[in-house]
Amino acid sequence: MELTPIGLCHKEQINRIREKYQHATASHAFASLFIWQREMKLSLYLEADMFAVRCETRGENTWFFPCGNGDRVYDFIEKMKKTKAFTLCYMRKEDRAFLESYFPGEFIIRERPEDSEYIYDRSEQNSLTGRRFNQLRNHINRVKKDHELSVVAFDKSYREEAAKIIRTWEQIKEDEAPGEATDADSSMLLLKYADELDVTGVMISVDGEPYAMVAGFALSPDCYDICLAKQKDYLSGLSVYAKHEFILSLPACYTSLNAEEDLGIEGLRMMKRQMKPSGMIEMFEGQSAK
Repeated sequence: MELTPIGLCHKEQINRIREKYQHATASHAFASLFIWQREMKLSLYLEADMFAVRCETRGENTWFFPCGNGDRVYDFIEKMKKTKAFTLCYMRKEDRAFLESYFPGEFIIRERPEDSEYIYDRSEQNSLTGRRFNQLRNHINRVKKDHELSVVAFDKSYREEAAKIIRTWEQIKEDEAPGEATDADSSMLLLKYADELDVTGVMISVDGEPYAMVAGFALSPDCYDICLAKQKDYLSGLSVYAKHEFILSLPACYTSLNAEEDLGIEGLRMMKRQMKPSGMIEMFEGQSAK
């Protein structure tokens, strides 16, 4: 089986397959795969109408559930299930149903809540009306009251400032938890290839100083991903304000938002739940029982 690094040359084909088979998760998005391939040790198996991604950080024979034509997905799993410790991750409910239908009893399946993706209703996030969003409105009002804020669309001219924000934030996280993995490399790749990956975002200045940024990319014609949110230091309410401004900046065609998974990190879980998701894309993992 021929595996290859994930390159920009694969973008069009992966996007076409995902769109054709309506696979709109953040996990399988080309931009996600491209920027995370080094940290997650990803490699690509690509056919004309199907792709699968090996994820060595989760095991030498662990793969994202294949995306594409059902017959080709079946053939891939049928072949790979005979190999040692074959495991499938980032499985949606429909992927789990596929596995249970065509390979009954052949996989040990378990939930992976840390991989599940948070979904938000765009109209709710735009308006933040009602008691459910009291806390978010209070955060925004507080930071607006205490500081002079300005918002500009992210473009090439702000890349160096954005890089400084990322480096400063990652240094804070490193000081708090030395040696703990961060997403600094993937964030910097997102900046470097922002145009090629169709990334949009906003830069927030606080009292005249570039201080925070939020960025993402389209997952489908009506869903947008929020993949990057950084600030130079903790500032009460700024994270909520920055994400809200980013959401307001998106074209009206995007009616839902994906804030990706929480990785099992309590702080991330609290932040994502604070935004009041309208739903979740539940994820599962399946390991060959042989």
